[in-house]
Amino acid sequence: PETVIAQALQTGGGPNVSDAYTINGLPGLLYNCSNRN
Repeated sequence: PETVIAQALQTGGGPNVSDAYTINGLPGLLYNCSNRN
């Protein structure tokens, strides 16, 4: 989190917006990339 805040302060913008929600670092059942094949 500190890195994100430092980057936002350095660039003058907000933090990067995520396009997925994660649970324990995995995107969950709605995204195929979390399935083990």
